[in-house]
Amino acid sequence: MSHIKYDLAIPAALQALRYSMLLCGQEVIDLVPTYLLLGKASIGLKQYSQAEEYLSMAKWAILKVKDCSQEVRGLLHRNIGLLYLSKGNYEDALKETALDVHIYFNFRFIIILIHIIQIIYLVYF
Repeated sequence: MSHIKYDLAIPAALQALRYSMLLCGQEVIDLVPTYLLLGKASIGLKQYSQAEEYLSMAKWAILKVKDCSQEVRGLLHRNIGLLYLSKGNYEDALKETALDVHIYFNFRFIIILIHIIQIIYLVYF
């Protein structure tokens, strides 16, 4: 991970966050990807308290929205797991990663099930 230039990602993501806030307001789900990016870059720079702040803002935005996508929820758990792993908190890292995997496979299973139902419908009806 050391070849990734996290220090360059922070100013760009902060600018994207400012523009997103101007465009969408401050408390919307549209800000979550930028918070996740800022959190991941902060983890890469070992700025853990800053990463926790960004990830908690993402989590709060997700909790406030009823119809948040499973993909976004999974990314949140993945980044929180990465934070715990980077800090050496392996037990919590494992829990968050397990949540990410659980969300990922449930999401994929539902999509596959929908496709199977569509195929059955097309074949038999």
